[in-house]
Amino acid sequence: MSDRSVAVPEGMVFARQAHVLAQARSADSTVVVVRARSVAPGRKVVRQATPVVKWATRSATQGPTVRLERMAPARMARSQQTAPRRTMAAARRANVQRAQEACKRQRITTCYPAAMTTSFVSLHVAVLTISDTRTLDTDISGRLIADTLCEAGHEIVARNIVVDSIEPIRTSLRTWIDDPLVDIVVSSGGTGMTARDVTPEALAPFVTKAIPGFGELFRWLSYAEIGSSTVQSRAEAALCNETFVFLLPGSPAAVRLALDKILVQQLDSRHRPCNFVELLARMRGPTS
Repeated sequence: MSDRSVAVPEGMVFARQAHVLAQARSADSTVVVVRARSVAPGRKVVRQATPVVKWATRSATQGPTVRLERMAPARMARSQQTAPRRTMAAARRANVQRAQEACKRQRITTCYPAAMTTSFVSLHVAVLTISDTRTLDTDISGRLIADTLCEAGHEIVARNIVVDSIEPIRTSLRTWIDDPLVDIVVSSGGTGMTARDVTPEALAPFVTKAIPGFGELFRWLSYAEIGSSTVQSRAEAALCNETFVFLLPGSPAAVRLALDKILVQQLDSRHRPCNFVELLARMRGPTS
């Protein structure tokens, strides 16, 4: 059989659900080779001789899966007359829409889809700078946090600068942790070893569950830049009630490292295999 280009029929069941790579006909079967990626009907394909159908589907939790089967010409003809089923992507979009409607009914300000989804979820972020000398005009690290997370698609709902003292730090943290409009708190400064570095101590009473992996990963990444000096950083993260709090060093370079290598990814609901947004979904999102 010589290779030649053919067009996939409008009604073919495969055309809307997978990327059709090849179609062929033999004496006893019709062969379609597909790949897990959506294309529009009418896509040009190459006719080849092979007796097996490779059919790819996508699972919401396990990613692409492939199964092999044969399809007789008569069955192919029937499938071409049947409207394609709704794709998995359309089903996920419908689930997300139902979750959003449920959130509105329950007066939840930020909707977190209960199931894993490819949709981006914008979070409400509060930014705290701990410094005796910085102002909003000179706060490079705070501005870097706000700008980076805004560019990532999140919303900065509060920003403040307080002095290196436990009570002012604790007051700001308590206010935002108790505020249902705040999902994430990111601070910079006060994580060193001097007597004035008290940000971790200020956060301690509010910690529901510590996230030691954040500090471990940050120091491991930082080691590539500053070597063993990274052991003096007490950067950490914790879940406080239903709010995630991240304590970053005051250095702009350290803030950039934490944002680019950890936070931007972990605050993205599309990041796999897991992210912090999914945890918020379990705590705040609809249960059904």
